[in-house]
This record gives sequence, structure tokens and C-alpha cells, in this order.
Amino acid sequence: MSRTRRTVTIHDVARVAGVSIATVSRAFNNPELLSPEARAAIDSAVAVLNYRPHVAARRLRGSRTNLILVVVPSLNPYFLDIFAGCEAAAKAAGYGVLVGHSERDLARERDYVEQVAAGRADGLILVTTVGSYDADDISRMPPTVIALDVGEDTDLPKVRIDHVLAAEMMTNYLVDLGHRRIAHIMGSPG
Repeated sequence: MSRTRRTVTIHDVARVAGVSIATVSRAFNNPELLSPEARAAIDSAVAVLNYRPHVAARRLRGSRTNLILVVVPSLNPYFLDIFAGCEAAAKAAGYGVLVGHSERDLARERDYVEQVAAGRADGLILVTTVGSYDADDISRMPPTVIALDVGEDTDLPKVRIDHVLAAEMMTNYLVDLGHRRIAHIMGSPG
């Protein structure tokens, strides 16, 4: 005779935590509105019951997913390190992170934008975008930030590296160590 486990619900979490269902809901959607004691009681009940919110049901109610999609052009160690940094910052802010791989293909990149716009994540980080987004595109886009290689033809928020300052700092570091013969090897300018 096999026993089927009953699914743990938000009602169970509220009962174990000694709070209302609305307070449990608030803990998932607006935790900053709760006292530290209420959050701790709910966190404890969630852990004891091994409760997992039903993401699809939350989405149907118009709730957030608490996910960010980071789209990288390649799965090489450089971009995976950038993804890891995005993930650490997102986790600290209470978000999970998904990774997408565009292969520097505009159609794939735009597909990821559409997936986020459809509610599969709350925001999007495009690392080295291949797309050019005009005002009409931007008005339909989910919250998006472009990171690293950023074209000047978009009004989307951007996070860039100051390559000139970075090169100057690296060179000064080597000079300070006493090196005098310094070479610069770079990839394709494009």
C-alpha cells in the first residue's frame, strides 16, 4: 500500500507559523512589509514543511516570478563569471537567476526578450547585446539592462566597462612592479 503525500499549502504554512494566510502571502510578495519576527516564523514554517510556492499559480494572479534572465552570447568561462556575479547580486536582492545563451544571434536574443515580456521572469540582463532597440521596442520591453558591449543607439539602461581606465590601471600596476617591456594583445575590434 503506497501513501501519497498531500501537497503543502499556504494554509499549512500560516497554521504552523501562527499567522494569517495574508501574512504568509505578504512574506512572499512584499517581505519588507513584515516584522523580522513574522518573517522568521514564516521562514521556519516553510523550512519545516518543505513548502514551495506554486509559481504558475502566482503568475496567474499577476504576481512576480522573482526571477531574472541573464542572456550571455557564449558559455565560455568569461561570460559564466559575469553570470555568477549577476546571480550573487540577484540572490542578495531575493531573486533567482536563469541563464540564456544567444550565440550572438539576434532572433534568439529577441526570443528571450519576448519570453520575459510574457512573464517568465521579472527582468532581463542582456550581456553584449546584438540587437538594436528603438523607442518602440523599448516601450514593449520588460525591465532590461544591457551590460558590457553597449551600442550607442539605444536608450536602454547600460552597465559598461571603461576600457581605457582599465588598461591604464593594468599598465600602471605592471609599471609599479618594475616591468618596462609591456605588450598588449587584443581580440577583434568588433
